[in-house]
Amino acid sequence: MIELRTEIINEANQRVLFGNRLIGYLIMDVDGYYYFDHTTQENGFWTSHSLRMIADLLDDINKPHDDKIKEYFKNEL
Repeated sequence: MIELRTEIINEANQRVLFGNRLIGYLIMDVDGYYYFDHTTQENGFWTSHSLRMIADLLDDINKPHDDKIKEYFKNEL
């Protein structure tokens, strides 16, 4: 089964590939979280399974940053 993978471009940008096909980019915003920016395709649609795969990838990539934020606020209260 083909899975999503990333290739790091730089500290704030990563390519998202499905097999060898580029489907978009993960881009870090000013809040420190990565967001998905899809490439414009001439044809094709996104299935719910495809969207879940992207959501899971974002959750995995953002988890270390999210954990740091939760720890910070836990200690501040």
